[in-house]
Amino acid sequence: MPDQISRLLVLSPNWLGDAAMSLPALADVRRHFPDAAVVVAARPGLASLFESVPGVDRVVSLADGGRAFNRSTVDVGTLKEGHHDLAILFPNSFYTAWIVKQAGIRERWGYHADFRRALLTRAVRRPTAIIHQGAYYQHLVCELGVPTGPLTPHVTVCERDRQAGSTLLTREGWAPSRPLVGLAPGAAYGFAKQWPADRFGALARLLAEQGIWSVLIGRPADRDVGQQVIAAFERSSTSKLTERLAAGSRLPAGRILNLIGRTDVRQLMGLMTHCATFVANDSGAAHLAAAVGLPVVAIFGPTDERISAPLPGQTFRGSHAILSHPVFCRPCMLRECPIDHRCMTRIDPSRVFDAVLQMRTLPFRQ
Repeated sequence: MPDQISRLLVLSPNWLGDAAMSLPALADVRRHFPDAAVVVAARPGLASLFESVPGVDRVVSLADGGRAFNRSTVDVGTLKEGHHDLAILFPNSFYTAWIVKQAGIRERWGYHADFRRALLTRAVRRPTAIIHQGAYYQHLVCELGVPTGPLTPHVTVCERDRQAGSTLLTREGWAPSRPLVGLAPGAAYGFAKQWPADRFGALARLLAEQGIWSVLIGRPADRDVGQQVIAAFERSSTSKLTERLAAGSRLPAGRILNLIGRTDVRQLMGLMTHCATFVANDSGAAHLAAAVGLPVVAIFGPTDERISAPLPGQTFRGSHAILSHPVFCRPCMLRECPIDHRCMTRIDPSRVFDAVLQMRTLPFRQ
């Protein structure tokens, strides 16, 4: 371990879910270098996440988009300005190793991957066993001599962001007295990861008939699936299960709100603090909700929950619900299903509804 590390740079993963899963390893680094200034470099869309992470002294944004040469020139200049003593690379890319080398950072640590061994001063071999992605980042720092702590991501949502989330919701007609569930029907990796929109709509209807409101969140690219969820909600009929539960109840029906594409990461975290539970595919939103401290119902199809199940947040002491359907072909890790998407279509909305209620964070009708 080199002496006199006064400025330490951590390169963030490039996807929201991976960034959230890297937070335990980042906390390990913070504890091990108590006197160093810890700086995180991240893509612009993720930089605001790390502004809410305890122990991060500064966040810098890397270039996003454009020609590779122009982007690297900007990134090298940004990193040079920091005069860092050490860079720890969470991404496995050749690009990240190259820019920290070009920036003149004397110690460059990361996984031996993507033909970048010559660019690193310390390289760690990747684990061969199947391990959780959060444990994967902790394995890296542990092999570099950093003791690891709990595999628990955590962000601190400030009051300003909480209020921003509340403002977005109240403008849509929600009031704090109304129970709220967050729904994230999108997934960046591909369509195969998405539980069908009509199932999300049916789930929102089951919740609404219990007096529970739902709010849709996601990226601008998820707007189409959000409209499909709304359409399914509006045409869905009352199921026999819900008719039985609702018999004799005087509670007003809940509603579904659509805020897809209308939040940045910090606004989204603020909005999440007003939700009792969160339902999502295997996506960045699920991992962010877990880091905020929500109980999460995560729906898995082609991907492997052993690798990317939401981790327990510091403020939620229970267990997240991981739902899947056993079929011969999962986990296939494909972006598009070549057959009938049975791993997702065979997960019934009533099963997800029951999982939400079993979290016991919501009122429901007897």
